[in-house]
Amino acid sequence: MYEKMKILWLSHNIPYPPKGGVLQRNYNLVKEIAKYNKIFLVAFNQKALLPTDADIKDALNALKKYCEEIEVIPLPSEETKWGKKRLLAKSIFTKKPYTVNWNQSNEMKKLVEKVTCSFNPDLIHYDTVGLAEYYNPSYNGPQVLNHHNIESAMMLRRYQKEKNILKRLYFYQEAKKIEQYEMKYCGLFYANLTVSEDDGVILKRLLPEIKIEIISNGVDTAYFCPTKAKTQKISLIFGGGMGWYPNRDAMLWFADEIWPLIKKEYPDVKITVIGRKPPDKLIKLSKDDSNFIVTGYVDDVRPYFEDALIYVCPIRDGGGTRLKILDALSMGKPIVATTIAVEGIKVIPNKHVLIADTPEQFAAQIVKLIEDKDLREMLSVEGRKLMEDNYDWSIIGKKLNNIYKMAYISTRK
Repeated sequence: MYEKMKILWLSHNIPYPPKGGVLQRNYNLVKEIAKYNKIFLVAFNQKALLPTDADIKDALNALKKYCEEIEVIPLPSEETKWGKKRLLAKSIFTKKPYTVNWNQSNEMKKLVEKVTCSFNPDLIHYDTVGLAEYYNPSYNGPQVLNHHNIESAMMLRRYQKEKNILKRLYFYQEAKKIEQYEMKYCGLFYANLTVSEDDGVILKRLLPEIKIEIISNGVDTAYFCPTKAKTQKISLIFGGGMGWYPNRDAMLWFADEIWPLIKKEYPDVKITVIGRKPPDKLIKLSKDDSNFIVTGYVDDVRPYFEDALIYVCPIRDGGGTRLKILDALSMGKPIVATTIAVEGIKVIPNKHVLIADTPEQFAAQIVKLIEDKDLREMLSVEGRKLMEDNYDWSIIGKKLNNIYKMAYISTRK
């Protein structure tokens, strides 16, 4: 009879609240895995996400429903005023990339060793490649490494798109450092978990012999569920924290190149842009144009989704898969997105989403959806069905648990 395993889960953030991106993935995977296993969470706290002791306390109280025990320590770079800037400058002259230096901590190393001895886990889960250096060669159980995206490929893509010579040089240098780091550490793990087959192929090019398992991003289809609320007549929406470069770039591109084209066809069109840290340029535009609405962070995006006719995702950079696309599909929203925005998601163009990669194409697809109610309804129904059948977190959690079980059994033979 299979008994609950003890999972030591190492994280570069406290996975709560589950509002977008990495936090959404981590929280839901922990929640699902806790149905089958006992979890000891060891995490760094990122002040940008949980700045106060009260925030941390609320997060830990929420996570205690799923974790047997939790240990949290601060990121070293956040303990002094200029820590992050010093670390960034230092990383230019080190062999290790910034994403690794950022997660380095003697305190974390000692804590992982201590918990491994006291908790005696059956498996150790490392939630990002920046934590791979805590790999324990003396531990005799399986260790798995999760990739939210392939960091070297994402940095290389940013290098290719950057026009500033100094920034290009920095991004290229970082891409090569991360690639060397991935080649050094990824092969040590029982399995590398990627969010898509595309990411698995990229990692296999670096290390052909490694074991890849696909654990896709998902969506809570009960939470992100369409209702019969009336949408505004001609209204668009985008959601995503703009502290993350690909989201910021996407909406600046949209504002500069796409928005004017749509306005020519439909002067009364509205868009609501949701997400932390909107750039000054978007805030200024919202003051000059009352139909370009910038909300900043909101606690619950669903009412905004319901009000909108179409979800737009003009992302041109980044990696992994976009949870914002999954949320929108689950909400039954017709979507216009770039090819990059839907990478790794099993959507069929013109069945689940409309694809556009130039400003002219993007504006034309939006206008097409505004004018074609039947097309909107078809995309809505098919997108929702795709999420229910393939991307609900309960389905993904079962798959991850099966990988854990096979890893445990294989190392006990």
